[in-house]
Amino acid sequence: MICYCCSFVFQEKTELYQRDERLIISSCSSCFTSFYMMKWKEYFPSKELVQPPHFQVEVSCYPEPRIVCDYLSRRQSECHNRNQYTTCFWMLVKSGEGENKAKEILKDTLPKDKNELLFQRFQMNYNNEPAMFRKGSCAYRQKVEASEDERWDVAVAHVDMGPHFWAKHSYVFDRR
Repeated sequence: MICYCCSFVFQEKTELYQRDERLIISSCSSCFTSFYMMKWKEYFPSKELVQPPHFQVEVSCYPEPRIVCDYLSRRQSECHNRNQYTTCFWMLVKSGEGENKAKEILKDTLPKDKNELLFQRFQMNYNNEPAMFRKGSCAYRQKVEASEDERWDVAVAHVDMGPHFWAKHSYVFDRR
């Protein structure tokens, strides 16, 4: 089973499901899973979805946007580390190492060790992998028209969600 990380951020004053944590979790996870499976072939046309996805779900309340930014940046880093580990693991397995042996090889390795392993054993530069896999996907609202009628749309980017991102997209936390 593959576990994916997703984070959804709601405005501080949201009234979605009267702020019922169970209903928000249930709705977000089921809706996201459905769309994920429906859109799989569109984004990965040559890759078969061989098992259903599994999403971790949690609800957290943070008192200010700065803490939300830090949280999302940390989650992105965790996802990056997990993807790098998984890339190494499956490259080792495909090369003939058993799954237990691959886990043993990767035990206690740092990101730089995994980069070196990929390069030395498989001539693969992890930093050249598509940003979508290294950084994940960040979906956020973005103003699309500068006219009298404000119109917002969803943008998707595969970028670091560090301070530069938040400085450029500080409007995400505007209370609209």
